Amino acid sequence: MVKQGCKFLERQGYIPADAQGNKSMLTHTLLLIAHCTPPSIIPKGIQVVATLLENEAAANTTEGVTVTVKKKFGPLLSSVEQVTDTMQSTIMDTRQATNMLFNTCKDAQGEIYKAAEALKDEVQKAIEGMRDEVHKAA
Repeated sequence: MVKQGCKFLERQGYIPADAQGNKSMLTHTLLLIAHCTPPSIIPKGIQVVATLLENEAAANTTEGVTVTVKKKFGPLLSSVEQVTDTMQSTIMDTRQATNMLFNTCKDAQGEIYKAAEALKDEVQKAIEGMRDEVHKAA
C-alpha cells in the first residue's frame, strides 16, 4: 500500500524519485500521510514526522557546533600540549640541575670540613709546640 502511495505521489510530482531503494525524505512523507491515510490518523502522523524532523535538525546543529568548536579549539589545544611538553622538559632539567648542585655543595662541604679539621690539627700542634718552647725558655 505504501509503495503504491509513493509511486502515485511520484507520478503526481509530490515526491522526487529516489535512487536509494524508494526511501523518501521526511518532508515528502508528510505529503504521503496527507494523501494516503484516514483523517483521524493524519495529526498523529504529522506529529511523528515533525518530531523526527526536529530531532534531525537538532542533530545537524549539534554536529555543526561540534565541528566549529573543534576547528576553533584545535590549534589552542595543540599549543597547550606543546607548552605542557616544554614545561615538563624544563622541570626535569631543573630537577637534574638542582640535584647536581646539591651533590656539588655536599662534596664541597665535605672538603671544607676536612680542610677545617686539618687546619685545626695543625693549629693545635703549633700551639703545643709554642707552649713547649715557652716552658723550656722559662
